[in-house]
Amino acid sequence: MIMQTNEVPTNIPIRYDVAFIAKQTSDAKVALDHARNMVVNDEHTMATANAWAKAILTTLDQLEEMRTSITKPILEGKRGIDNLFKPSTNALDEAQRIIKRKMSDHLSNVQALQQAEFRKAQEAMQQGNTAAMAVALNASSAAQAAPPQGTSVVERWQAEIFNADFLIEACLQDPNWRKFLAPNASMIDAVARSTPVDQTPLAIPGVRFTKVSTVSVRR
Repeated sequence: MIMQTNEVPTNIPIRYDVAFIAKQTSDAKVALDHARNMVVNDEHTMATANAWAKAILTTLDQLEEMRTSITKPILEGKRGIDNLFKPSTNALDEAQRIIKRKMSDHLSNVQALQQAEFRKAQEAMQQGNTAAMAVALNASSAAQAAPPQGTSVVERWQAEIFNADFLIEACLQDPNWRKFLAPNASMIDAVARSTPVDQTPLAIPGVRFTKVSTVSVRR
């Protein structure tokens, strides 16, 4: 049974001015061509460019207002639908995650037991104890566990940096390891952003700071 409420609109009317959008698309292409051909090399052309930039900004505001007037009711309807199913899907996703983790833990335990018994068999073979070797091999074979039908298990290595200082030291001593020592670009960029334009940024070896200009057009 499907229940309809005001919170979940099933028929959202979408209205927009087709002629207006077509006109704006044509005008936008003209503005783009004009911008590509524009030359800014003196005070007059600078003023002209500024006027064009402000006009474009106004048009962008108009288009954004029209766009949101169309998308707002759609997004509100989608949020209402999502909220209906979210409690169920969240609980089921968490349940599946827990079950998969327990299955993975079991398979890992079985694999560890199998490897331990196989090592016992190897040690027994080296010692010439064939009886103990046979027992360990049987135990290793019995410890094998395959996933249920329709379920697959993919193994992969997972990296963990347990000693950053040791890694850094190795990278400094051997050039072959330096590819694992990446510069902290976000921290370096933060130094540039936090330095006032009338001051010089902190001198960082291997880093060049360049002063750039950004144009901001106000409405």
